[in-house]
Amino acid sequence: MRDDILDRIIHWAKKQKDIRLLILEGSKATKKHTDIYSDYDINVYSNDYSKHLKSVRWIKHISNILIYQKEQFHSSGSIIPTRLVVFKNGQKVDFSFWKLELISEMIKSRKYYKSYHAGFNILLDKDNLSDKMKVELSDPFKISRPSKDHFLQTIHDFWFEAYCVSKYLKRSDLWLAKSIENGPLKNLLLRMFLWHTVLDSDGHFSTELHIGGKRLEKWLHPNIQKHISQCFSRYNINETWRSLFSSLSLFGNLARIVSKRLKIDYPSVKEQEILHFLMKIKSIKTLKPIDPSPIPGLRAGLRNRKDSRHE
Repeated sequence: MRDDILDRIIHWAKKQKDIRLLILEGSKATKKHTDIYSDYDINVYSNDYSKHLKSVRWIKHISNILIYQKEQFHSSGSIIPTRLVVFKNGQKVDFSFWKLELISEMIKSRKYYKSYHAGFNILLDKDNLSDKMKVELSDPFKISRPSKDHFLQTIHDFWFEAYCVSKYLKRSDLWLAKSIENGPLKNLLLRMFLWHTVLDSDGHFSTELHIGGKRLEKWLHPNIQKHISQCFSRYNINETWRSLFSSLSLFGNLARIVSKRLKIDYPSVKEQEILHFLMKIKSIKTLKPIDPSPIPGLRAGLRNRKDSRHE
């Protein structure tokens, strides 16, 4: 049985002459990792969707609005406008508006929107365009082994962001320091989490793995998770210094493991130079080097726990 919100959306789209095709993609289409909070990702293909961007009346025809957001993203060289809507019944629907010509270009070039490779459902097709869609199913968000340049660049990017955090902490510019610490710095730490998980599993990692950090508590090694709380802190300068150096320690620990698996020389000398420099900014006279020993329970390149998918 189709969800009520989808029936409402289809009923609305049928009455709009400009809308020719509706595609549901994302977790609701693949039925993976869904719950009552899962979004509906609706791709609206239209001859001219401009009127739907000027007003929210069309949204109200579907259901009562709690809140909505105007956004956009880029795909296939085009700007894709979106309306992210939360209805009063708690259902969230992400509408993205696509020029109809884009689906024809995808079909002709066989280069589809990456999410379609994970699976999709056709909700409405007034012109039978979907009959020509030949999309090979795969994991569009597969995490690959990093190249040497990508790996080393990530390490240097992490150190650079750490320097920025320390500079703003020294200036007592705490808001900006924490914005960088909990934004770019944490994103780079997450990237190292993902690489470690993939390389440590020989490709047999849990299907829960997600590039955005979703379900992290289900796929990240428990021994690593024990250290994560130390990488976060309250809105306080001294505590942020502590969380910054904890992040440096955890990142460096995992980066060494990953570097061994990739057979890439780890820049240990440069790391110590960076740490000395940051300590100097913080005005600490003595430096306690990062312990290069692995996190207890972890060994470079070896799994120490069973993958839930193979139990």
